[in-house]
Amino acid sequence: MRLPIVSVSLIATFLAGSPTQAAAPVSVSVMRGGQLAQRCAACHATGLAGRSPNGAAPPFRVLARRNPLGLEQTLKRLSKSGHYEMRPTQLSEADAMTIAEYIESLQPPANQPP
Repeated sequence: MRLPIVSVSLIATFLAGSPTQAAAPVSVSVMRGGQLAQRCAACHATGLAGRSPNGAAPPFRVLARRNPLGLEQTLKRLSKSGHYEMRPTQLSEADAMTIAEYIESLQPPANQPP
């Protein structure tokens, strides 16, 4: 099944509340991950810019760099056991996958510094 493509700048504008540079198109799955990521926005910065409301919670845009090989697995584990101040949060495998895709979409292109 082919998913519709939308601009990540539209998603970023919605999530970060400010315009961003034009970026590569993203799938509906990534958009859904961005919507689900809003559950985390009380503590984490979930967009392309901004600080996390909880200073101890890393912005989503750096999480993929911290977990380059296992972001989806990390999200699944955290949903069951929590982490530091983060309490366990109900998250299905499909939700963990779409949130991981969203977080990975926040990474700059290879030729652009983070």
